Amino acid sequence: MRYLDYKICKIWLLKIITGQLFLTFQVVSNNTNSYSCDINSKNDMTPQTPLLLYANENRFGKIEFIHPSEDNTIHIERGFEIILACPGSYFKSNPDLSIQTVQCLGDNLFADSEEKHNLSYYDCEKAPQTTLRKLGISYLGDSIMHYKIGFEIDNEIFLELIDFYFDIKSLLPLYTVHQITKDLNEDQRSKNIPYKGMPEHYQKISTNKIYDTKYQKKIFHIYITPQSAERYINGDHFLAKSNLVPMEDFLYYPQQEGTYYDVLTAPQFKKFKDGNWKILEEAIRRLAIDRYINLTVYTGVYGELNITGSPVHMDRHSLGYNVIPVPKIFWKIVKHKNQAIVFIGYNDPFPSRFSNPARQICSPGLCDDLSWVMFDKNPHKGVINCCSYQDFQKKIYVPHVKKIKDVLF
Repeated sequence: MRYLDYKICKIWLLKIITGQLFLTFQVVSNNTNSYSCDINSKNDMTPQTPLLLYANENRFGKIEFIHPSEDNTIHIERGFEIILACPGSYFKSNPDLSIQTVQCLGDNLFADSEEKHNLSYYDCEKAPQTTLRKLGISYLGDSIMHYKIGFEIDNEIFLELIDFYFDIKSLLPLYTVHQITKDLNEDQRSKNIPYKGMPEHYQKISTNKIYDTKYQKKIFHIYITPQSAERYINGDHFLAKSNLVPMEDFLYYPQQEGTYYDVLTAPQFKKFKDGNWKILEEAIRRLAIDRYINLTVYTGVYGELNITGSPVHMDRHSLGYNVIPVPKIFWKIVKHKNQAIVFIGYNDPFPSRFSNPARQICSPGLCDDLSWVMFDKNPHKGVINCCSYQDFQKKIYVPHVKKIKDVLF
């Protein structure tokens, strides 16, 4: 019965008022945090909070992040041990350490020895930092470099966030792979994150210059007529820096900041980026939350935008060849277990109704059959087609994706 969860601690007041007897009891719940450590992911955590990790490996032999429950509380039972990590930094309270195991003592207190402390005592000197690991040239091509982004917990543990392939000749990502957890919420949102450059590949090329509208108009004048250039690059239409892995797909501050690498970006028309592409990204996150399922998301670019006969490139390499082409197609694969759905977006704010490259890759369209995403019909917001992975792989091969049997409706 419900009342058995409570105990009467003390009768503290007895009064007779207007001839009636009132007894007031102090009632205290047995289910207080005396027996646990409860951390609110919005109010109790800052960018300097260390990574909170399970001390024991999962069934795949990997260390994992501790995620909050539906009420945004990270609940740790008394006596349970967790790992705190400050990769790329160290603990303010102990500069000699960047990783340690602590035990929950209850009352939101932790201990690494005989002393008791709240979580903020273990803050990092600066926010935990990601590492970009180069794995070498890929079998996908002589110019395709394989990278991983993640946290170097120690010499043996690398906590992967993003797996991706980058074309070191065109200076564009080929595709990325990351996970969206079913425990995703919006409690933590990083702001004003600077992009991390890659001097090894970009050398004297400035990605900031590429996304300046005056510079873009100058570049478009090279490839198309001045009249067309004014149409494509003006107050409403211009190329924005689009991150293939949106920071909002991750739960914690350090994870979100790990998405800000130049090698994860490509030029995408602003109205498409803030239109149907944004609608798609938000719908994918909502799908994970509403159905409470983990998703694997693959995002890539394909082809080069050709407006009047020549592909548009945003800069020129010091060795004399054009780099950073404007992609013709942005695509996403959303996968859950053996189900997947593919989205193909045409990166042109003025698409012809007679020529849609998205349809050439993905046909027939399944967008109208999906209950969890609805796109804007305005073509300036981006034309997106939907299809099965079986259709998609006939044109674009993504070796990571395996064992797909059904469409993710």
